[in-house]
Amino acid sequence: MRKSCFCEIIWADLNRVKYIGMIVIKLGGSVLQDAVSIQQLMQIVLQKQNISLVVSALSTVTDLLESVSKQATAGKSANIAPIIQLHTDIAKYFGCRETIFDALFEDLSQALAMEKQFGDGRFCSAILSFGERLSSQLIAAVLSKLGRSAQALNSWDIGLVTTKEESSAKILPSSYINVKRYFKNFSTLAVITGFIGKSVDGQITTLGRGGSDLTATFLGAALEAERIELWKNVDGVFFADPKWVEHQTPLQEMTFAEAFSYGWHSKQLFHPPSFFPIWKKDIPLYVRNPCSLCKGTKIVRSSQAVLQDPYRLVSHRLVSMLLRLPKQKAIYLRSIRSFLSSEDSAIFTLNGSFVVALFSNRYEEILAPLLAKVAFEQFNNYAILKVIGDVTKAIREMTQYPYELIVAEDGQQLLLVRDVDLKEILHTLHTKLMLCCEKT
Repeated sequence: MRKSCFCEIIWADLNRVKYIGMIVIKLGGSVLQDAVSIQQLMQIVLQKQNISLVVSALSTVTDLLESVSKQATAGKSANIAPIIQLHTDIAKYFGCRETIFDALFEDLSQALAMEKQFGDGRFCSAILSFGERLSSQLIAAVLSKLGRSAQALNSWDIGLVTTKEESSAKILPSSYINVKRYFKNFSTLAVITGFIGKSVDGQITTLGRGGSDLTATFLGAALEAERIELWKNVDGVFFADPKWVEHQTPLQEMTFAEAFSYGWHSKQLFHPPSFFPIWKKDIPLYVRNPCSLCKGTKIVRSSQAVLQDPYRLVSHRLVSMLLRLPKQKAIYLRSIRSFLSSEDSAIFTLNGSFVVALFSNRYEEILAPLLAKVAFEQFNNYAILKVIGDVTKAIREMTQYPYELIVAEDGQQLLLVRDVDLKEILHTLHTKLMLCCEKT
């Protein structure tokens, strides 16, 4: 048995390397807002041992990169000055060398120039990757300046290899042994890029929006970490969106299955595939705000709390437009799917018809010619509710509100409600649940 300052390794076989006491922490973009928020986080990080960090891009940077990427694809000159300014200003705040970003800024400019030249999106994933690459360089430099030895690492540096899909790549199984081998003799605090990877042929890929969560759980599973923490700007997981229902306390515990189901519908708090690496190993995952006294929400494979409550969570999505399509016209679904992404749309069945829900108005102009040709029924001002738990019990509590029961393609039952009723429905369900919990 041999010790390092990074971890304690037991068992000689590399396939069974285990890192005792290791904690993988993911710093989300929502907590990487500016120099002050980063300073606050780093003071917390400095107090911890046996950790690895996975970082997202700084807040708003991914959106900025998406914008300049689209400009380049359209043949326009892209302005990266706001991205440069944000990172250099924070570096100066901590007294770091501003030149630490020079090579990355130059590479970003070249990627944008190539995208402008070809205009076919082939460099979009590479462009998006600079958010995390800049962030990891910044966080490692700040930690070093504060006296903690840290090293910025791209995910491919540690052996993460993906499939070739540029915007929704999958992590290949060989990555697990690669990571174990890389960290076998590693003794520095690692600051690793989330969200991005490289395919076998060296093409930069991304893991989908929110993919930094997947990077963190993959790393935790590969190192068989004690736990994984997702640091966000919320105190944990709530019954409903805190922006819609006030005076909630976060759930103390929930299951991977609940979080997975919640994540597929909400698309905000969780990246659903992130649960796969740790599900079988049952490595606990915590969602928490590191600057809050709240302990956050613990997510595990099984929990007694699931058996106690009639329903546990309600997520919702506001619908920009609903399109209703009789089954005899189902042939047009293939044409519709070719325009849509799973992030911004979903297809359901309702009373023998297909219903296409659009969660973004950016498709309305694109689909206009097809809509005119097929003459879909169009509806507006709706929202879709996903109840995690007993749907029928939730329905009994909201009988005064009109609703339709719709079925997703994976068989899950959801509720279609009017958006004007949404806030009252969420409050009603929360109040009823609290009363039920008090009785038990």
